[in-house]
Amino acid sequence: MKFSVVIFKSAFWTISLSLALMLYSLPTLALTVQDVPNPRQNYGGWVTDMAEILSTDTEAKLNKMISDLEASNGSEIAVVTVSETQPAATPKKFATELFNYWGIGKKDRDNGVLFLVSQGDRRVEIETGKGVQEILPDAKVSHLLDTKVILKFKLGLFESGVVAGTTALVTSLETGNYSLVETSVSQNNILIMGIIITILLVLVFLTILIYMNTRKRSRSSYTPGSYSSRSSYSGANRNNGSDNHTQRSSYSSTDTNDSDNDSSSDDASFGGGSSDGGGSGANWSETTSSISSENFGGGSSSGGETGSSSSSDSSVTSSSSSGSDSSSSSSGSSGSDSSSSSSSSSGSDSSYSGGSDD
Repeated sequence: MKFSVVIFKSAFWTISLSLALMLYSLPTLALTVQDVPNPRQNYGGWVTDMAEILSTDTEAKLNKMISDLEASNGSEIAVVTVSETQPAATPKKFATELFNYWGIGKKDRDNGVLFLVSQGDRRVEIETGKGVQEILPDAKVSHLLDTKVILKFKLGLFESGVVAGTTALVTSLETGNYSLVETSVSQNNILIMGIIITILLVLVFLTILIYMNTRKRSRSSYTPGSYSSRSSYSGANRNNGSDNHTQRSSYSSTDTNDSDNDSSSDDASFGGGSSDGGGSGANWSETTSSISSENFGGGSSSGGETGSSSSSDSSVTSSSSSGSDSSSSSSGSSGSDSSSSSSSSSGSDSSYSGGSDD
């Protein structure tokens, strides 16, 4: 009997000690920003796919888009996918820390963007540097996520969503504009453009006529002496033009070499930019039945965000005392969503989640 008690106690303490060690080691298994490979240092790219949701071709496509953007105006975008950021931090906090740890964007311009996908958390975060928040304020980032990324993620189209979101970011940073509501060109705009084009064509036509008339008059009024004088003057101009062309070619070659040197010096890592927590995030849940758009808001704060939740299922049922049933839901292109329900004793539910991470 005593032997059985000793065995039971030994087993109990062994199991307890094992559980304690497991619980103690959990925080050390959490992902940190130092664990995420820096794509600029690893292979000179812009994409780190730790969650393995992107194909090689997709990564190459994203790297090409971002490299072209960086070459055109210096803006930098990092695309990162991870399996999970918990329990070390919320995805928003993780995104801000990773952004500043890598220094995405140029140091004196803070023109960087981080596109983070946390698959296990079902969360997307777009972190913006201070230098691009005028082009991409929080409300616009939220709308971009709702219309370009979350709709595809709900259907499990992760590659398509990442490409669509990155393309929208690149377009915004290239043009300096991103419209909250995507609309077609109105008839008034087409009419105005037509008038402007017509005026330009008329001006070009008149300029050509004036030039031709002036040329005819100059040809009809020359003398042999004046013609010879013009010929020698023209020859001198051609010689000068040749010299100028040589100088311009030499100058252009020097500029090209300088530009190549500057570009190669930036390939080692990101440019040293920073973020104060600007941007937005959104949740998603995989579904094939229905997709609704969500509310979004604006504003910026240190470490704060304006986010929208996309994890709600649209199942709204209402019943009255007369026994008639009705359900209503509405969504608009502006990203707002409203749902109403009145419940009876049977009690059907309508859920919507939204808000922000601080």
